[in-house]
Order: sequence, then C-alpha cells, then structure tokens
Amino acid sequence: MGALGFTFPLVLSALILLPVIWWLLRLIPPRPQTELFPPLRILLRLVKREETPAKSPWWLTALRLALTALVILALARPVLNPQSELASGDGPLLIMIDNDWAAAPDWEARVRTAGALLRQASDQNRPVALAATVAGPAASVQLADAAAIEQTLGALQPVSGRADRALALDRLLTAADTTEADPVLALIDTGLAEAADEAFAGSLAGAELSGLIRFSEPDRPLAAITGADNRTDGFALDLIRTRSGPGEPSVALYDSRERLLGRAQATFEDGAAQTTVLFDIPFELRNDIAAARIDGQTHSAATRLLDENNRRRRVALLTGLAGEEAQPLLSPLYYISRALDPFADLIEPRTGDLSVDIPEVIDQGPAMIVMADIGVLPASAEARLDEWLQAGGTLVRFAGPRLAASAADDPYLPVTLRAGERELGGALSWSEPQSVAAFPPDSPFAGLDAPREVTVNRQLLAQPDADLAERTWASLEDGTPLVTGARRGDGAIVL
Repeated sequence: MGALGFTFPLVLSALILLPVIWWLLRLIPPRPQTELFPPLRILLRLVKREETPAKSPWWLTALRLALTALVILALARPVLNPQSELASGDGPLLIMIDNDWAAAPDWEARVRTAGALLRQASDQNRPVALAATVAGPAASVQLADAAAIEQTLGALQPVSGRADRALALDRLLTAADTTEADPVLALIDTGLAEAADEAFAGSLAGAELSGLIRFSEPDRPLAAITGADNRTDGFALDLIRTRSGPGEPSVALYDSRERLLGRAQATFEDGAAQTTVLFDIPFELRNDIAAARIDGQTHSAATRLLDENNRRRRVALLTGLAGEEAQPLLSPLYYISRALDPFADLIEPRTGDLSVDIPEVIDQGPAMIVMADIGVLPASAEARLDEWLQAGGTLVRFAGPRLAASAADDPYLPVTLRAGERELGGALSWSEPQSVAAFPPDSPFAGLDAPREVTVNRQLLAQPDADLAERTWASLEDGTPLVTGARRGDGAIVL
C-alpha cells in the first residue's frame, strides 16, 4: 500500500558500477604534440581550427551518470504499489480481511489488495477462501474459484464491530482441510491490536501453511469515542486515539434534528492515548443530545448515538421538615440523596412547608418527586401535584410513622393501607423478621436478584382487594406486599 517495488531487484546491484563509469569519463587523453611549420601560418588564419577539450564538462558527466542509473532502474522493472507474489506450490489461497470499524477509512484500498490477490490466484488456478473478521455465527467459509470469491468480496462491507481474527482463521483452516496441499494465508488487517490477538497468534503458529503474506498499516491516525457521561458539572466524552492519531481532534454534539449543540477541542497529554472532553452546556440542552461525532473521522467508532440512558433527570426530595436535622445520618433523605446523586440532579426543598415547596419543585420540571415519610399532603398543593402526575411524573413515597398515622384517606397512595403497623419479631409477636421474596415476573424489578440479606421488622399492611396482586412489585416471604405501584394518568405512584 503506497510502496515501490522491483520485479528484478538483483539488477540494482549494477549501481555499484557508477563510480567506475565516472572514473572512465574523467580520463584525460594525452595532449597532442604541436609542430610549427612557418609557411602554413597563412592557411591557419583561413581554416577554422577544431579544438578537442581536454576533459568532459561536469554537467555532461552528471548527465551520463544519470542516464546510466535510469537504464539500470528500468532493467529492474519498477512497480508502483507492488503486490506480494503468492508462494510456490498449488495449495489454496486463504484471505483474511479486517472489516471492523477501523477498516472503513481505507476500505477501497483493502478491496483492491484482495482483488489483486484473487487475480494472481486465478492465473495459477488456485482455489480461494475468503473470511471477514467481523461476521455472524452462521457465516460460511468455503473454497471456491477466484471469480466466485470476487463476487463475495464485492458484497463485503465494513461494519460496526470488533474483529475476531482467531475465529476467522479457524474458519479458513477448516475450509482448507478439504485439500492435501498446504495453503497460503494472506492477512489484510488494520494493524490495531485486539483482545483475542494472543489466541490468534497461537493458532497462526500452529497452522500448517506454505506461505504467509501480510498487508498492514500499523500507524494509522484514528480516534474513537469510548464513553459518554451526562455528569452534574457537564457532558463528558471519553476519547482514545492511536499513537499517530489525528493530533487534537474536535468533537461536536448534535440533537435529533442534527442541530449543533456544542463543539469542543480534545486535548491529549504528551504521549497519552486517552482523554476526556467536558462540554459545559445547560442541563436542558444536555438532555437533547442525540449524537456525538469526531470531526474528520469517517468510521463508526467516531460517532456515538445517545438514548434515554444518557439523559440526566431531575429528582425533587421532600420531607416536610424545616431546616436540616442536627444529626445528618438520621435525616430521612440522607441515604436517598446519596443513592440518587450520581445519576440525577437533585432538587431540595427551600422552606420545609409542603404547600410552598411542592409547587416550587414542580416548576423546576422534575421527572420524579421522592417523599420520605410524609403524612397528610396540603390541599393547596393537590391540584399542582395531580397535574404533574397526569403529565407523566413519578411520585415515590417511603413509609414511616407519620405516613402510618395518616394513611387511611390518602389519595396519593397506590393501595389502601390498614391503620397502624405490623411488628415482626417483637416480644409479643409470633412472627419472625421476614426476608424479601423473589420478584414477580411482571414487576419492574423482574430479573434482579432479591436481597436475601435484608430483613423487615416493621411493616405497613395493604388492604387486600382484587387489584393488590397486580400492584405488588415486591413482597416478603409470607406474601405481604413490600413495594407497590399504580398508574396515575401518564405518571405513576410508588410506595
């Protein structure tokens, strides 16, 4: 790829004769002896004397040497972008070609290289097998004539995936088992290391091959996006590049309509292969980001598509208590805020008065409101709370003594609760503390392992009715509900 080769490189050894030729050209002929004949002076004035220089001019010597060197180079038959000749013998040709994300920028050059190998195999009547390093589990690799393999090569395209060279080699060697002659293996790779390359090297060392040809470009200027994080302080992108990477590339963010939301320049430390680019853009715009792209890179790893997993939600935390408690570890919101802080922007109440705090936090557009052991909700805030729930908000409530004392007529619960609470494992109780049962298959927790190390000593009981089973997301070992939920318009209420 981009090289100069010679069909007969031994002819180039004739270049060592150039000094000898230069010496011969520099030889000075003997000076002719002059005899004076006085009567001929008149004739000497009439006849133009032809002079012979004593030595060749320097430019003529250089020209002769250059012409001699060009003749030698021509006899060596130079070839631009030479292709390696196939090894001797009549064994099949096995072509392994990388078609992963890194092969996209120079994919046409790889196809031309494979095509030249196929033409050589066709001239020598060799059977050929072609295997791509990114292929499905049902991909078929078989020996065929070069014309059929050329059609397969034309349909091959680079895909967004990681190369599995060990699997491709195994498929090629399996196809070559149908012949007795040892095959020739041609590797057209990207030069990038893969996690499974150690297994590939072991398989390659143990393979019985009559020849090995490799076409590779190890120092390719590539950069890729490896991660995206919608953090509290901004939107962060993790980038990686090769050693000869594209300097300091710029990265751009776009929304679903391909409108530019932000652009930043990546800065790599001297010799570093990884860096993080931080975009300082408003919270509302960060949730509109649909794609991130590295400018000037045409492969799939330079583009990262973002979905709901990259959105950062706002969560409001309410306790109905004015000010901070003297002991933070005893605060109803301490552990809740610690659990939510890495994944959401938290909104905390300003006054402790629910009639004021609930409308204020709803005005900030939270996706979820978490209430920690709140009893009666103020009637002045119910209209705003209903409107927010109907529009798709999620209200999560945690049980406690205050909720137990006022839960009889609470309209913001997913189930009807019995008055009082249930105590397990007490001095006057026959029941032992209960652990969490396996989650039902229709629960949002389905597929997760129930925390068996957690036991419950006190519990609010739900009033049994026909819809209780459908609204139960988690329960104790004795079947009593632990987490319940119900739809409210487009939103939901969880207890």
